[in-house]
Amino acid sequence: MSKFWRTAQHAPDGRAAEFEAIDRTHLMMRLDGEGTIVSANAAAHAALGYDDGSLPGRPFGNLLRAADRQAPWLDEIMSPIRRGQDAHRVTPLVTSGGEERWLSISYCRVSAFDDGTLHSLLVGRDVTETHLRSRDNGGHADAAKRSMAVVEFGLDGTVLDANENFCRSTGYARAEIVGRHHRIFMPAAEADTDAYRSFWKALAEGGSFSGEVCRITKTGEPLWLEATYETMSDGDGRPFKVVKYAFDITSAKNAATDARSQIDAIQKVQAVIEFAPDGTIQRANELFCRAVGYSERDVVGRHHSMFLPAEEARSATYARFWRDLAAGKEKSGDFTRVGKGGRKMHIRASYNPIFDASGRVTKVVKFAIDTTIFQRTAETMRAGLAGLASGRLSVELTENLGDLDEIRVNFNAAVEKIRDVIQQVALQSSDVTSEAGAITAATHQLAQRSQHQAATLEESAAALQELTTSVQNTADSAVQAREQATASIEETGRSRDIVERAMNAMGEISGSSIKISSIT
Repeated sequence: MSKFWRTAQHAPDGRAAEFEAIDRTHLMMRLDGEGTIVSANAAAHAALGYDDGSLPGRPFGNLLRAADRQAPWLDEIMSPIRRGQDAHRVTPLVTSGGEERWLSISYCRVSAFDDGTLHSLLVGRDVTETHLRSRDNGGHADAAKRSMAVVEFGLDGTVLDANENFCRSTGYARAEIVGRHHRIFMPAAEADTDAYRSFWKALAEGGSFSGEVCRITKTGEPLWLEATYETMSDGDGRPFKVVKYAFDITSAKNAATDARSQIDAIQKVQAVIEFAPDGTIQRANELFCRAVGYSERDVVGRHHSMFLPAEEARSATYARFWRDLAAGKEKSGDFTRVGKGGRKMHIRASYNPIFDASGRVTKVVKFAIDTTIFQRTAETMRAGLAGLASGRLSVELTENLGDLDEIRVNFNAAVEKIRDVIQQVALQSSDVTSEAGAITAATHQLAQRSQHQAATLEESAAALQELTTSVQNTADSAVQAREQATASIEETGRSRDIVERAMNAMGEISGSSIKISSIT
């Protein structure tokens, strides 16, 4: 392998040692006007895998990736060189083994050597590891900015930049927030607190923060973020800015709060107990513990079978019950269980398998209502009603029914009223019987009087018949008399007419006599 510098005298006086130092620490190649490698130093051969010293004579273009040999950037480098200008680019070259090495190369046009030709000098360093790491970091940053809300701050909290996701979440345009302080996103009650000032002091000193935070949008609405504040430091470990990466979890936070509120409400009114999929108790709320008579410490770690009669706990049905729950099948209904001290109790419950994100059952949650008092009340009332149905008016319920004892008291009061009514009915029935006897006697007497009156009535009827006959005869005689009177009246009328005519005639005769007398 030939030396890159042909002879020491080609270096300026007193500078040969310096050129030798560059030769040791940099990759160097000299290209002719056609782009063919004229010479290359040991560092270039080692970096590109040509330990046999075979780089000279190879076209430089053969070291490029196939896709880069006609790339526009190549002409952007060569054109300035042809004009006698320098260029710089991080360039990927392919080793003899086909691997990529990234070189930070300065492309320089140099004066003619003793053969009268102009050459291009390539001086570079192998930055593969740094480049790949930077590329990964840049790729990660770009990916984060595509999917997350990202905002950058100065160490004092002043906004330097923000991506579209952040602006969309907060409702601001980028121009509205750059140059303003982070406190514009803070709830008013927190923006001027010592805790908030300590937060930025810790970040400025190189600290970081991660967690759920509540911020305020442009319209004043709460914005919940899952956020990470990372302080960026330079190579010397000096902080220079803070970058915040965040996801908007407002919807999820509100949904979780709603669900939590509902669960808390259920916990206040129902007995709740959680089991592993195999039935081992993990936790129990106060209402459950009160119902069964145990403390939570007494039951955690034990199996659900402690609440069952021994025979039922050993049954195949019970084993299948837990296999079904572990397989994700819910159970609900009315169940009989055993509390502390062997006390029998009744519950209405639902056993609910809980799944993780992959669909596996992670636990079983049981929600239950203690229905023992209702069952006792129903049984007591059935017994009382059965007694009444059999005619026992002396039935009385004596078992205290706790919160439902008013039902028992009302039942006893109703039975007592029924007894009173029946007694009154019995007394009134006796009075009715006595009155009925008196009525019967009076009826008998009335019947006797009626018979006597019937005989008298027959006699009266006979007399009445005779009277009727007499009256009929009298009526007939009256009719005849009336007829005779009518005839007499008619005859009298005719006689009167004759008399009137006679008197008229006599009047006329008298008149004539007077006239005659006057004549004579």
